Amino acid sequence: KMEVKDILVGKSIKIYSEKNQFILENDALKLSLSKVDGSAIPVKDFKPQTAPYSCYGIVGCMEGKTQKYMVYIDEVDFICKYLGASVFKIKKFNYIPYDTDRIEPNDLMFIQMMNDFLERNSLFYSDNLDLSMSFQYIRKCPTDPISEILRFSNDIYCWNRFLISPYNRYFNDGSNDGNKNEGMQYFAFPIINGFFGTCKGNEYNNNVELFLIARKDIRRSGMRFLIRGADTEGNIANCVEIEEILVYKENDNYIINSFVQMRGSIPLLWTQEPTVKLNPKIKVNENFIENYNAFSTHINELIGRYGSVHCINLIDKKKDQLIIGKEYEKLVIEYKSKELRNGANLEFSWFDFHSECKKMQYNNIKKLFLQENVSKNLETCQYNIITIDSKKLDQIKGNRTSRYEDIFIKEDLLKYTQEQKVVFRTNCIDSLDRTNVVQSVFGRYFLLLILKDLKLSDSTPSKENISLPFKEGFENKFKNIWADVGDHVSLAYSGTGAMKSDFVRTGKRTIFGALNDGILTTRRLFINNFRDGYNQDCHDYFLGNLNPKKDNIKQHSL
Repeated sequence: KMEVKDILVGKSIKIYSEKNQFILENDALKLSLSKVDGSAIPVKDFKPQTAPYSCYGIVGCMEGKTQKYMVYIDEVDFICKYLGASVFKIKKFNYIPYDTDRIEPNDLMFIQMMNDFLERNSLFYSDNLDLSMSFQYIRKCPTDPISEILRFSNDIYCWNRFLISPYNRYFNDGSNDGNKNEGMQYFAFPIINGFFGTCKGNEYNNNVELFLIARKDIRRSGMRFLIRGADTEGNIANCVEIEEILVYKENDNYIINSFVQMRGSIPLLWTQEPTVKLNPKIKVNENFIENYNAFSTHINELIGRYGSVHCINLIDKKKDQLIIGKEYEKLVIEYKSKELRNGANLEFSWFDFHSECKKMQYNNIKKLFLQENVSKNLETCQYNIITIDSKKLDQIKGNRTSRYEDIFIKEDLLKYTQEQKVVFRTNCIDSLDRTNVVQSVFGRYFLLLILKDLKLSDSTPSKENISLPFKEGFENKFKNIWADVGDHVSLAYSGTGAMKSDFVRTGKRTIFGALNDGILTTRRLFINNFRDGYNQDCHDYFLGNLNPKKDNIKQHSL
């Protein structure tokens, strides 16, 4: 059994590119990683023939037209400490050729595609805590590692799953030679795409901290008008899990309060191909059975993952949106009548956001909260409460011999005292702007409830007063972190930050905000029509859906 003494946070990893192998080194461990088959074995002494590359971690292996390249993390922004683990946002990739000492001209295009993908997407990781796992997922995940690098990962949120696969040799090709690539988890880390933000809650207590995490699904992922609705397997465009977490240290315990929401495209087969019009024609698949199969597969998966699902539909009740909205409603009715087991675990509410909130009357969102089935689920939904012995957690903070998820899962460190029973799944047409406004209101309601239950606040959340404020100071922090998550998710899908963010940031809809939305609309029109073909190529290349040696990739940009 190899012994790992200490793995330092920072640019402490060195990579030596030798003839047939990479030598990976940190302060505690040296591994020989084969360039031929991706197998890794520990080594004690070696005499390098090359100068080392210093990095923060390994993203994976990319296939160029001419040769392969190891992709590594060259620059990061430190975000915060999360339960003692360091969280980073990736700023820059760099590349080590497998066969030569330089990047080949034929591969420059693919290097640029990787860099352009990073420019548009927000990638986050921790070097010793897997960010792909929500606390709801951790409770149900298998107790045996699926691989060395993605040990307990929720792989639908792990964006370097494909790139890292050559170094997950034992897991991916079924080899049974005893080499599990043990130790690779200290050099290569699961990466999420979306958002990770935090703010202190010292207005309530010095031991309070809020975290907001958005995890984009890798399946059916892509650009706004090019990837819409569901595919035949029930995967959904712009599907994002958002987890709001309040951590409170009380006496000898960390109390973790987690509330999970979902957003994603309307779950049936439909398209909206880009044109020079602001709102291209929506085309809905006319085959009800095909739509139902995609819809039911998607909903069954969500119910299996979360228990019960409440779909919040925010689209207009007119024109194209009315047509697709009625089809959505029919699918819900069909599902509840046919699915005897899961039908009772699905609710649906249609709230015409633009009509109800016209003339900047955003406080009318309370009408959604007062709908009978929404009101009922607000009462019964609850949220996840997990306690951790603070002494045990403090002990592992300084012990880098295992990743946090190993200790959470194998040593049963997390004690669940309450579980969230309903997940609200919100959509508009893009599942961006209107969706973020409404999700922030749900987030406000449950965070107020959490603070009340912890006896840190006397304010009781109200369905009638959806803008009930937090304490002065924390109110602005809450608004900004939710506006930030909206901007990050919107940038990846549409090419711009979110619209209507003035309401999320200030609690008011303003003339300036409306004018800014007009500017964003114009930018989206250009990007979606003239840049997103190329952006989709970058997206597909990063996820492994395009192979330079098999596909004739054409640049779609101007």
